[in-house]
Amino acid sequence: MRRGVSPVITIVLLVMITISMTGFAFIWFTRMGTGLQDRTEAGAEKTSENIMKIAIIDNAVGGANSVITIRNIGSVAIAPGDIAVYVAGQPAVCSGLKAINPQEIGLCIISEIDCTGSKVKVSAAGGSDEKTC
Repeated sequence: MRRGVSPVITIVLLVMITISMTGFAFIWFTRMGTGLQDRTEAGAEKTSENIMKIAIIDNAVGGANSVITIRNIGSVAIAPGDIAVYVAGQPAVCSGLKAINPQEIGLCIISEIDCTGSKVKVSAAGGSDEKTC
């Protein structure tokens, strides 16, 4: 006489295995989706914030110490590291530039280059502006 697992026990075991695998898959996909959603939201917020960093040139005066007056017309403060300044297409180093709050100005002093007669370009995450010095 052969002894084996009864069909009822087999069905119960198969149903339990199926339910546990479905539960595992549900938890795994839920956690994965939540993590992906959090990263997507963080990226969208950062992009939205960067778009609101808009700098324009109010004035550019050349000389031994060229002074570029930069206005933040966006709605988010712009850190000095978020602004790039170019004179005649070449990167320039600003000294004295501090964070520029919305609707305020900041002064960029360039001591190594006389910008007189050259194109000055200020670039921030939200766009750029050019003016002749």
